[in-house]
Amino acid sequence: MKPTELSILDLLSDRSPFLVERYQRAYAWTEEEVKEFADDLLNLNESSDTHFFGSVVSVRKEIEGTKSGFQFEVIDGQQRLATFTILFSIIEKEFAKLEARARNNKTKQDAHNSSENIRNDCLYKKYRDGSSWLYSPRLTLSKPDSEFFEKFIEGGNHGAPERKSHIRLKGAFKIIKEEVIEKIVNEKTKVLDKINVLNDFYVRISEYSMVMHLVADSHAEAIRLFLVLNDRGVSLSEGDLLRAQTLGLLESRADLQNAAENEWDEILSEDGNVLREFLMDYFTSFEGRRPKKLRLQEEFFGMFFKNKKPKEILDKLKEINNAYRFYQELLEGNWPFPEPYKTGMWEREQVSRLI
Repeated sequence: MKPTELSILDLLSDRSPFLVERYQRAYAWTEEEVKEFADDLLNLNESSDTHFFGSVVSVRKEIEGTKSGFQFEVIDGQQRLATFTILFSIIEKEFAKLEARARNNKTKQDAHNSSENIRNDCLYKKYRDGSSWLYSPRLTLSKPDSEFFEKFIEGGNHGAPERKSHIRLKGAFKIIKEEVIEKIVNEKTKVLDKINVLNDFYVRISEYSMVMHLVADSHAEAIRLFLVLNDRGVSLSEGDLLRAQTLGLLESRADLQNAAENEWDEILSEDGNVLREFLMDYFTSFEGRRPKKLRLQEEFFGMFFKNKKPKEILDKLKEINNAYRFYQELLEGNWPFPEPYKTGMWEREQVSRLI
């Protein structure tokens, strides 16, 4: 495996399409992470240096019937890829608005060309099908977000948010639009000046935002690489990785996969640090030893899911989900089972201390 450092423009234009499989995590960046991203963009725009935005870990998959013949399945880095795509979609639409406002034909054409360049380089792959031109997204998010995200990027009617991740996507769009793009464009009054300053910003961000692209030969290699590299930010947890692996095993059984997806949604809705401790304790209760921290996901998967039948995987997930809810109750000092006698504050505090 050879890691490659390249600009976000080169990553999206030369190495896409990127696909976040249905069993991967939905969009997770909160307002804090998006604002930090926005600050990095504004600082980069005022700097003469490049800025490193982290790594993208993926598996290259051969896909028959596609123009390129392959796609990259994203194992880690989907949050920043999605947020960069949101940024470029906002810039593209801002150029389209400026084109409509321009009175001079050359100014209109400049804005139009900039809009088309971003659309073709960052948002969609353009290819000919007979006599028609077709477009396919350069980034497709996982099942919970894919349709909402695609309509959002296109600018069509995406409907009301149905999930927390949809609300986060709308929030990211709002923050970047108001705190980055409008801030830059509104510094100028003339349409031509707005086009020029926006174009300068786009060139600066697209060519000087650097990422490390790591392409693995297999999912197992990609996950091991991720666990070694990722130690900061809103990265995938052991729970996220176990979710991806187990749902991947159920790919041929859509009914069981959907049920397992619901179980994981409940499990992953709580604090990731608490879940990590639970997974370690749950493993210990069966094995009689603590798993190695960097191998928690690997050992947990091997003990409870590897070589299991689809129904056994779902049953084990239900068992883990129930155990996790009991675990959380105990952490809060509550007794999760029917009480033979009424417990008071002292008993609850003792339970909490024991855990």
